Amino acid sequence: MQGITRRTLLGAGAALLTGRTALVNAQDRTCRVFVGTFTDPSGQNVPAYFEGNDPATRSRGLYTFLFDSATGRAGDISLAAEISNPFNLTGHTNKHMLYACRWPTQIAEQNLITAFVVEDNALRELNTVRSGGGGPTVGVVDRAGHYLLITNFVTSSIACFRLHRDGSLVSRSTLIDAKSTDGEPSGPHNIVLSMTERFAIVPEIFGNHCRVMRFDKNTGLLETHQLARDLNDAGPRHLVWHPSYRYLYTAGEMGSSISAWRWDENKGALNVIQNLTTRPEGFTGRNTPADIAMHPGGRFVYVTNRGAGTLAGFRIDQSSGSLTLVDQADIGSPSSWSMVFDPSGHWALAAAQIGEEVVVYAVNQQNGRLTQTGQTLSVPSPTSLLCA
Repeated sequence: MQGITRRTLLGAGAALLTGRTALVNAQDRTCRVFVGTFTDPSGQNVPAYFEGNDPATRSRGLYTFLFDSATGRAGDISLAAEISNPFNLTGHTNKHMLYACRWPTQIAEQNLITAFVVEDNALRELNTVRSGGGGPTVGVVDRAGHYLLITNFVTSSIACFRLHRDGSLVSRSTLIDAKSTDGEPSGPHNIVLSMTERFAIVPEIFGNHCRVMRFDKNTGLLETHQLARDLNDAGPRHLVWHPSYRYLYTAGEMGSSISAWRWDENKGALNVIQNLTTRPEGFTGRNTPADIAMHPGGRFVYVTNRGAGTLAGFRIDQSSGSLTLVDQADIGSPSSWSMVFDPSGHWALAAAQIGEEVVVYAVNQQNGRLTQTGQTLSVPSPTSLLCA
């Protein structure tokens, strides 16, 4: 495939070890990784204050490769679906479906969501619907596979879509306006469900809070329950659960920070307990954290820094949920929008959209530090990673 090549640099780092949810084969050895991208120059594939991205090479859509957890080696990357701007990716709980939120591709001033079936190294499109607004982001599917929940960042709304038994998108069951009372945008940018799925939680960048909503699994309706204020004008963008569901962590885009939260499932109450900078020591430039990823073992959590060009790693105190900085791993370019772990937890992958590559890291299981293995995969404008 022209413009899409695999670059492998062998070295001692490739023998090192460590690695959201993933589909594993019968030998529990390989998982399939999908890469969302910007395909259209109008997608503003890098923030205006970054430099150095090559606009000459454009993506053709959604890419995929196999990753071997035993060796930490990635297979050849290929085009899984030729489609415009599959920017944000969400996996189905059955591991055989995924949803691409397409931004800036739009119809009637709404961006699109496309449902796909995973068929080996290809994706078969089921159907496409309008997202209910602008700027659809990474969402979540409930365990029963009945609903897809997403947020629309640009138009500040939260939507829930019914799903057919085959995973295709049926209709929208609810659309919540998340703007403030004076009409200002709140910037919802991610959504997760609680352990019992009685609640959905949305971080809202400009509102500087997490919105806790009651979720009716029978009707797909959402209703605001609590607005939990973040610390230090953090501007929470993405969030991730600790495996215990006692703690939740958010990447603060506005405050260049990470926040730790304590969760009460019975009350549906979220309370912030800590906020730390994600900036490397001595870095004074602009930095806007994007993604946040939990190590499968629940001992470490990581934030991707756009600007500083690092993956900031933190150790989690299992008794309190509080954080301690343990690493600032170099990306090799100024920014990453997405990061995932393989199922074993021994390896991590970061989408460096300015470097136009996916970078592979070994994860030290004892201290949580990340080491580049020397292995990268070339992809134009990678924005979102999904193990499915």
